Amino acid sequence: MKIRFNRRQCRKVYRRRARRVCKKSKNQKKCIRRTLIRCRRVSRIKRRSAKRCSRRRLCRNLRRSRCNRRRRKCLRRKVRKSCKRLSHLKCKKAKNVLNCRRRESKSCRRVLKVRKTGRNRRNKKVRKTLPRKCANKVAKRKAIKKCGAGKKNRACRRTYRTNYKKRKQDFRTTSLKQCKCHGNKKM
Repeated sequence: MKIRFNRRQCRKVYRRRARRVCKKSKNQKKCIRRTLIRCRRVSRIKRRSAKRCSRRRLCRNLRRSRCNRRRRKCLRRKVRKSCKRLSHLKCKKAKNVLNCRRRESKSCRRVLKVRKTGRNRRNKKVRKTLPRKCANKVAKRKAIKKCGAGKKNRACRRTYRTNYKKRKQDFRTTSLKQCKCHGNKKM
């Protein structure tokens, strides 16, 4: 069991929160900087929770499945309590205290997520078709880099996107045939 903490994601969440909070403040830059500093506190919460919910403390003479269940419960409880404490600290001088606390704890919990860390399985199925959302995103970025932005280069970008996706799909199908892997259409 692990607590997922991504610094970039944290900064993204708190920047969104800062835009909402720092609208009416006189010194907006300072206010945004203060809000982004909360990522340090959130990373501390992650470290403390991981220490307090370690295997040594919780899982003496227990099976792996039972230990994981206990650790998951412990981690979620610690994260929830710590986020609540942080929201109480930060929302002392807010006008609408309850609303501020709710939003603050929500953004904290969004950054810290408890997740399973499983082993790699041998018989893992590979997807035959490209994942549409991811492929479109990458193709769009590559097309803009190759053809450039703007209305003039729209046709160029479209052709590049279709060719890129076709090329990737062909590569995937040929590699699956060569390795004789069993692919599934949907994941």
